[in-house]
Amino acid sequence: MPSKQRTDRKLDSHVYLLALFGMVIGVALIFSSCAPELTVEQRLADFEYLFAVLRENHPYLALKARVENYDWLAHEKEFENAVRKSGSEAAFARCIQEMLLLINNGHTSVMDPLTFRNVQSAPKEMSPWIYQAIKTDIETVYHWYQLATKEQRYPQNISLPFRARYVEGEYVVYWTSDELTARSKVFPGQIIRTVNAKPVHEYVESLRGKTWLRYDPLRERLFMLEFMPPYRGRPLHIVFEDELKTFVDVILSFTEVPQQIQPPVFPTGVWDMPNVYTTTLADGQVGYVHIAQMTGYSLSGYEKELLLSFFSEIKGLPALIIDIRNNTGGSNLYWMLNIVRPLATQPITGINISAYRSGTYIMPFLFTEQSSDTITDEYTIERTVIPKSELKSVLTPTQMKNLPPEILTPDFVDPIMCRTTVYPSLECPFNGKIFLLVDYEVFSAADCFAQFCKYSGWAQVVGQHTAGDASYSNIVLVTLPNSGMVVKFPPDMGLNPDFSASEEMHTAPDVIVEQDPKMIVEYAQAIKNGEKFPEPDPKYDAVLAKCLELALGEEP
Repeated sequence: MPSKQRTDRKLDSHVYLLALFGMVIGVALIFSSCAPELTVEQRLADFEYLFAVLRENHPYLALKARVENYDWLAHEKEFENAVRKSGSEAAFARCIQEMLLLINNGHTSVMDPLTFRNVQSAPKEMSPWIYQAIKTDIETVYHWYQLATKEQRYPQNISLPFRARYVEGEYVVYWTSDELTARSKVFPGQIIRTVNAKPVHEYVESLRGKTWLRYDPLRERLFMLEFMPPYRGRPLHIVFEDELKTFVDVILSFTEVPQQIQPPVFPTGVWDMPNVYTTTLADGQVGYVHIAQMTGYSLSGYEKELLLSFFSEIKGLPALIIDIRNNTGGSNLYWMLNIVRPLATQPITGINISAYRSGTYIMPFLFTEQSSDTITDEYTIERTVIPKSELKSVLTPTQMKNLPPEILTPDFVDPIMCRTTVYPSLECPFNGKIFLLVDYEVFSAADCFAQFCKYSGWAQVVGQHTAGDASYSNIVLVTLPNSGMVVKFPPDMGLNPDFSASEEMHTAPDVIVEQDPKMIVEYAQAIKNGEKFPEPDPKYDAVLAKCLELALGEEP
């Protein structure tokens, strides 16, 4: 097979050192202190430019109106008036960020400095990205990012006097302060029913634009994984319900919480794990690896060697569990070359589809991303354009039903099918059963891995629906002409092989297992009591427990 140079092009903010970020902060503070204020006309011009770009090029505007009942385009005048009234750069930055958050996509926001630095160092063939990056500088990017996100951050040690987590479609309290429990009888295990006289799910939906809300395809609703409303300083009127159907009605204020509160995040022990954690479970019968982030491939040399060593040790075991819960993405090459390639016994092929808008702004990015197939000795990505006029004859009735209807309109160009094949290195071929554990946090490149495993059949996917937005394309950036603020958004609508939108349906596990509310509360109490977890513990983890049953053949 012919070979050509591989470039790790996935743009991701996790691959740069915080030390560099600290240096950037120092320079940015000096820069921002002497930057001139924008005029009203300049702010409006930036808004109009950004709105026009997103109106014609963002892939999810019609989907959000259809699925989440929010027509972003209908609010143009509201956005314009807010920008017009913004009396400072801080207010302007907040207006832009809120306008972006109202789209409610995890890749759409004011760009952070670390991701921008990644763009600056992109290879020269990524000219559309570089062209936008040279219109501004890192100090300006930091200045606007800090202003835009300030209200999304809680003050240090400030919190509501309880914590709740979205479990089985409800917000289950897993931690309360001792004072709250003594005064108001609010206990772990209770469920939030109303907030400020609104049913809790209606209240959470009202927070759109203040924070990113996830979408639950099973229940067709927006949710927060952790119940942490944006900090405003005002008290909340909350009604809780316990298992005896008794209601507790309290008014709670944000307060200082001296101790660090660790959410009951899985796998158990995740707080003390490195990015790559390996062990064996079930008395050495099942290999287990947890990957916290898909590190930029070019920086993953040490982790690659660690994984190879572990895979070599467990190659004779009957099963391997790869746990990517809480993994929000990074580089697709990480999982392709560090996980699939050494373990595969034959070429593994996955399929995903990219649907791009027909706007002129996105075209240079599209042409750069999709101009040619990627062919190396390690993997290939082969692209095929599917003319929209042929979709009805090419797709099955089920696929046509799943296809987002907006793709058939002139707002989108012909979709592109990508066949990604990873070739085995035969370093550690694994002949046992492979399982992939996923949850609501699995996003972007991590979701691409889940999608690849499910639809190729290489691994059985177990757990909860992912967070979606699987795409092999790089994020797009747009630099505003007057402020130099940079905004990022996804270039394409990623489709699953069944032609449903990843942003809507996410990746559904082969075996759906939700966490048990009682186990969540017990786990949180164990953390509060200082219990240590030297390895993942199925006693508190319903998903891991089910996966071990499957791995050991205990399923009837």
